Amino acid sequence: MTDVVPYEQGMSQVEMHQSLVQEIEAIRVERGYNARSELVNAKYEIGRAIITSPLYSRYTKGVGELIRKVGDDVGLQWRSIYDCCRFYHVAEEAGGLEAFFTKNQIGKEMSWGGIQRLLPKNQADVAVDEVEKLSKLTAPDRANRASAGRYARRRIGQTWRDEDQQKLLKLLSVEL
Repeated sequence: MTDVVPYEQGMSQVEMHQSLVQEIEAIRVERGYNARSELVNAKYEIGRAIITSPLYSRYTKGVGELIRKVGDDVGLQWRSIYDCCRFYHVAEEAGGLEAFFTKNQIGKEMSWGGIQRLLPKNQADVAVDEVEKLSKLTAPDRANRASAGRYARRRIGQTWRDEDQQKLLKLLSVEL
């Protein structure tokens, strides 16, 4: 932490005010950095805890279930835990946490959101993004998508007609 700025004898009111503002700004910057740094370290450690667990296997279908269950048990969203795991992987590939910070020129302006933007997207992320977009649909849009799915399933095994295509396009609000 920064040292307290001394108020010298004979300082004017303006000088004392400027000194106080500088002291407060230094405290704010340093303590803000410390708080963000602790959050980032916690995210890294969460990722490490999961990935080094014997329950974790990177390429099995069960890992998604593990992440969801752990998230439910500790009160974190599964996406947050997934990002912690990705962060740990990427940081380790860079040579560790400090090497990751150096490689990406992360200094006192560090934030979890900024680090998340540095993580590479993969096919699973794209699929998750699509699911999140669908979850933001309005109720009528969701109902129309459900209707379109039911209609298409009923037409399986039958010749797909032009009117079938038009009906689906209308339900899905797609314009060609």
